[in-house]
Amino acid sequence: MTMLDTEDIQSLVFSAHGGLPQARICRLIVQDRGPARDGLRNVIPEIAFGLHRSARCPDSRVQILFSAEGLRTLAGESAVSRLGRPFRQGIATGQRSRALGDLGPNHPGNWRWRDAGIHALLIVYARDESTVDGEVQRLLKLMGGAWRLEGWESVRLPENSREPFGFRDGISKVRMDIGDGRPPPAGYALVPPEEILINHKHGSPDVLAQNSAYVVVRQIEQDVAAFWRFWQEQAVSEAEAVWLAAKAVGRWPNGMPVSGAEPMAEPPEDETILQQNLSFLNDPRGEGCPFGAHIRRANPRDGLRLDPALSLSLVSGRRIIRRGRVYGSPAPAEAYPPTLRPHLEAPASPPGDNRGLYFLALCADIAGQFEFIQQTWLNNPKHADLFDEVDPIAAGDGIQGANPHFSIPRDPLRRRITGIEKWITIRAGGYFLLPGKMALARLASP
Repeated sequence: MTMLDTEDIQSLVFSAHGGLPQARICRLIVQDRGPARDGLRNVIPEIAFGLHRSARCPDSRVQILFSAEGLRTLAGESAVSRLGRPFRQGIATGQRSRALGDLGPNHPGNWRWRDAGIHALLIVYARDESTVDGEVQRLLKLMGGAWRLEGWESVRLPENSREPFGFRDGISKVRMDIGDGRPPPAGYALVPPEEILINHKHGSPDVLAQNSAYVVVRQIEQDVAAFWRFWQEQAVSEAEAVWLAAKAVGRWPNGMPVSGAEPMAEPPEDETILQQNLSFLNDPRGEGCPFGAHIRRANPRDGLRLDPALSLSLVSGRRIIRRGRVYGSPAPAEAYPPTLRPHLEAPASPPGDNRGLYFLALCADIAGQFEFIQQTWLNNPKHADLFDEVDPIAAGDGIQGANPHFSIPRDPLRRRITGIEKWITIRAGGYFLLPGKMALARLASP
């Protein structure tokens, strides 16, 4: 494999910018094409490319994404004609809404924003809020009045590394192979460039596809109090409630693999175990991590009840790189079981009502990767050996053949939890392009 020209690729492909915990996602609208191109030219030197932090501003990093409508506005219909159909159509078509489960409360008609009405996302990462604010103001001034700030969202990496429901996040990591021959760090899985970069996937000669990736953006609101109230209502003890929730997620809140067909206490964290690549070879019946658990659906790994090597081969073409961050204030401590409270972020005073995850997924094929995962694994009632169940955490609404059940395999009879509720609601989202440096220069040219 030839080593990639990493300096032509925006840094978000290589890094979640973990050393810069605060960020702001700014939604931009082009008001005048010509001056907007000039403004884009001004801001390209500020964009982070490659593997290393830019010396221009070591305490911050900037990335920029464009919707199909933004590309059309800047460069005409020809700019998107050779890019993927899902990207060209946008996330909110009827076909996509049905496939993703964006119906009922999740319907795009209820969203705060979507890609059809946004031209670009400017994402600024920094060490603290004040630096983020200063950088956003500076960059908007550089871009000029032809770009209008439609709105923004503050997002962050929580100090405890836990998403709003209280589960440790970001344990299973994916890194793109750049062709330098180095093995990935512990806990990382390498993916080939064709799973992330459009031109490597499709062989597209289009300049906008060169070293560019699609980015799926979803604002996912999480009802923390309802989530834990439900599991406590199913259990006879706090320990059992946490065990049931861990079975539904597929890991304990501290990230450890979940096991056992009967309730037990959460084991202590063991970083050696957490850094190992998760495998289902020793759990063929799902008695440890159930077939319907969120992490086993979202990435079945070697557990598709086939030959393990064949399972890994089938899964490998579906992988994505996740770059999510949380938004909103932490939930109050009383929303969680007592054993989780020592591990939580300090709540805001008073805490706000809305919180959740800003989900970003990088891929080279929206339909074959992100949409496949959502439709065929998360939303499929007949996934694995199941019959009428969908993902208990992240399934969409309006899925035909789905009942609100979750099964926990055990011998001789499984345990079935009924009345599974909807704890997440999609509030916004879209399909975007993360252009390479040459692609950005093309967009900025007359």
